[in-house]
Amino acid sequence: MSNYIAITIGPLVYTMSLFSNVAPLWASSYLFSSVAKGICESLVDSGVCAEEDIVVPFYSKDRKDIIERNDGVGLFHDHIIYRDNGQGLDGLKKVIDEVYLKISDKFELDIEFLRNYLNVFACEFDVADGENIIYKCSKMLDCMELSEKFNTPEIKNEIAERFNNAAIKNIVRDNLGISDWQLLDSRNEGRIKDMNSIAFTNSGKGLKRNDYLCFLRSDADNMGQIISGLKDAEQCRSFSESCLRYCSKTANAVKEFGGVTIYAGGDDLFALVPCENDKGENVFELISSLNGIFADNFKEYFDSCEKTPTLSFGLLICYNKFPLYEAVDMSAGLLFGNSKSEFGGKDCTTVHLLKHSGQSSLSVIKNRSLDSYIKLLKRVEKTGDSEDEPGKRETAFASAGRKIYEFRTLFDAGNESNTDNLFVNTFDSPFHEENKDFYHEALPKFYRENILSNGVFAYIDGKISPAASLDAALRTAKFFTEKEGEK
Repeated sequence: MSNYIAITIGPLVYTMSLFSNVAPLWASSYLFSSVAKGICESLVDSGVCAEEDIVVPFYSKDRKDIIERNDGVGLFHDHIIYRDNGQGLDGLKKVIDEVYLKISDKFELDIEFLRNYLNVFACEFDVADGENIIYKCSKMLDCMELSEKFNTPEIKNEIAERFNNAAIKNIVRDNLGISDWQLLDSRNEGRIKDMNSIAFTNSGKGLKRNDYLCFLRSDADNMGQIISGLKDAEQCRSFSESCLRYCSKTANAVKEFGGVTIYAGGDDLFALVPCENDKGENVFELISSLNGIFADNFKEYFDSCEKTPTLSFGLLICYNKFPLYEAVDMSAGLLFGNSKSEFGGKDCTTVHLLKHSGQSSLSVIKNRSLDSYIKLLKRVEKTGDSEDEPGKRETAFASAGRKIYEFRTLFDAGNESNTDNLFVNTFDSPFHEENKDFYHEALPKFYRENILSNGVFAYIDGKISPAASLDAALRTAKFFTEKEGEK
């Protein structure tokens, strides 16, 4: 029998909801990651426990490659579990007091405010040999997360008051040791990136998508199967190392894509990325890459799982002046309220395209259909436009949506045998005939292989509608080709 202590740190979600600019949103997340990392460091440095006693998250001073990032990505999530060596909660209390002092200095916040504001709760529990350490404390951690302090001395929220762009830039430069900060805009005299500068890419010049930003979230499905198979502290610690390595790789992928990671911890990711990067890769290609990173990183555990773990995503594409705090909340809803519920069924991406004009579409892309979806977008970019009649392609795509709506009963009742005739007779304008390799071949194939199989789907009145599904896919594809000024 061994004694363990579990810690939860909050209130992260509430704190992130306070801000309307990207830099303080990032800083609030990085603050909580720094608290978690600081606790791990102090536990070891003060002799409360050894490195190998910390089972969640993985911590080792020798692994600076994944722990000491210099680009401002916080990889430490809000749960810590370690084996106690006899000092109990009293030893932890001293550690937390040290961390408050260090964090107040680094982030230039009043230490008494931090003590009263941060929800750092802990509990002790015993673990028998062979008993699952993570599962043993999961319900206790869930209960503690619901607890909140009532901060009676608080007159103003120092984090909301203090975290402005100027202060954050000084803190990063002088206090945090971040030399390659993701939020510094090299194209704009080293200013801090805002939503507009993250959205802008050279490949999108003259296109509407340069004014739109992607709020991308991901979370793993069925990871409980892996966790339930962890038999001892060594296996838990090894799994924690896999999680930390995975988060480091996802943060690298976001950085290479031209985006900014707000947080990456455990199996979660939240990032702001452009619709398409300077290399011409779109956000759906980034999602495909993240799926590959996940599968490659955790494949050693898959053989023991009855159902292979996967990733689910929530993707909000919105105007770059859309209220940040609303976009943060909406993207969370797309992931947890849609993709990971019966609405999406997991192993998918829920996409909400919210245009400045008020038009919107909501659809789900199963991971098995993601490559086909990407090919559709790429194919649309190559579908001919007319030099004599600029905008003809966009007009044709707009009319395609109206035709789908007009014949929605036929599309909703569609089947593989009548697909070709349905598209030939629906898309019968001269422009469609000129581009029949798309409208009469590529599009029917996409509809047959992905829409009818519910690999890509949208709802009408609570039911999956193939017509709405195809319309949503074409709306998104059209959006990626629209020029500035077009509706």
